[in-house]
Amino acid sequence: MSRCTRWRKVALATPSLWAYIHFGWPAHVVARFLARSRKARLYIGINKDAFTSGNFPRFHDELNSLLNRVERLSIKWCPYHQPHGYLVPDPNPISSVLLNWISDILNGKHKVPHLWQLHLKFYEREPVRTETLSNLPHLLEICSRSISLTTLLPVSYQLRRVDIDYCHTSPIHLINLLASAPMLEDVHFFHENEYDIIHEGSFEDLSSNQSTISLSHLKTFTIGWCRSSFVDELLSRITYPPSAEISLSICREPSARIMTDFPLSLRSALLFSTSLSIDVERYRIGEALSAAPFALHFSSSRSADYHVDFNERGARSERIAESSEMIDDISSMGPFENLQYFSIAMALLPDSHTMTRLFDGCSEIENLAVTVRDIDNLITALSPSESTTPPCPKLRTLSLFNSKFNPFALRDVIQERNKQTVPLKELRLRKNRRLRPNEAGFPSVVSVLSRLEGMVVTIEEDIDEYSSSSSDTDSE
Repeated sequence: MSRCTRWRKVALATPSLWAYIHFGWPAHVVARFLARSRKARLYIGINKDAFTSGNFPRFHDELNSLLNRVERLSIKWCPYHQPHGYLVPDPNPISSVLLNWISDILNGKHKVPHLWQLHLKFYEREPVRTETLSNLPHLLEICSRSISLTTLLPVSYQLRRVDIDYCHTSPIHLINLLASAPMLEDVHFFHENEYDIIHEGSFEDLSSNQSTISLSHLKTFTIGWCRSSFVDELLSRITYPPSAEISLSICREPSARIMTDFPLSLRSALLFSTSLSIDVERYRIGEALSAAPFALHFSSSRSADYHVDFNERGARSERIAESSEMIDDISSMGPFENLQYFSIAMALLPDSHTMTRLFDGCSEIENLAVTVRDIDNLITALSPSESTTPPCPKLRTLSLFNSKFNPFALRDVIQERNKQTVPLKELRLRKNRRLRPNEAGFPSVVSVLSRLEGMVVTIEEDIDEYSSSSSDTDSE
């Protein structure tokens, strides 16, 4: 017996190998898989091709007869943009036949007793309405932009993953959803447009005596877009393990400074963080921009990992000024007594006075990474004085990426610091156009800094998107 014949016998004798059936396939392939799957539990996929080919109408009755075997159902009518979860608009609306079929499943007219995963990747202005999902008792995962959140209750106690649009949903429904599903691991409350957030409802209708919701299995929790006050109200009503990852997209109040809209409920986690990254997206001509150019990422062993994005309220030309305000406001929040790793990535640093105030509150920093155009203000801020302890006295590793600087000035500061505090052990540089000598005979950065005794100078290749071109096209 040939190998191909043996594999054919194995395939025909294993119905589960035929259990994934997509109705966008050619009709004869769909028919073959339906026949050979026999009594296996099914994963059904349906997209626009299932209608343009005529497969859905052709196999409609047979599919309904097999719903008692369906475990996973994915309906995709338009592209799904990751990682943000946006649905790309489609000029052709979803078929009313398919919408009615979905409603029949949600309302229990069609029984799908074993369904545990439901993905509905299409967008309708009017959400699909249903009374309840209680007829799907084994549902573990639901991903949809077109089911009204009010219809999700009650949900399966075993629900593990929720990815839904919370637009036009009252806070009480969000709280009730979280309270009904204590086994939740991944939660994504999605709001597509930052500009139509006028208000998100009130938490006043919630009882002040309501107990805190424990989400002890939570791994990821994503909310956005939303106001910082909404975050404060929601997070104050739940608890989650320190291993969780919390991602927030904050829509700032008009004309508000960035840190003015930083959630108050996260202030303590920020102040006691051991790792902090401040990232401001660089604006470059001809490149697509995100809706959230300002980001804070902070964590510690005692708290969750937080990623907080902020939108841009003013013109892009104001981004450098807003970045400086952001650093200034963060320095005013200190001290950051536990901070060991600190990273800053933006176009330009604030003035040296602001940077000095920032570093004065960061006495435990051991690793500092900076990605900016020019680090003169950083060098000044790290300079020691005769009357005080040098800023960041425990600094051991300094990383300078894609920055222009005077190697002699940096060398002198490092030498003076090494006399007064813990010596710097590693200097990491990345090769880029700003490290190349501009004048004939000017010594290279590496040749100057490599002479520092007791310090390792590490040179990395230029991999940064901001420095890969031969000309500086930053518009900031």
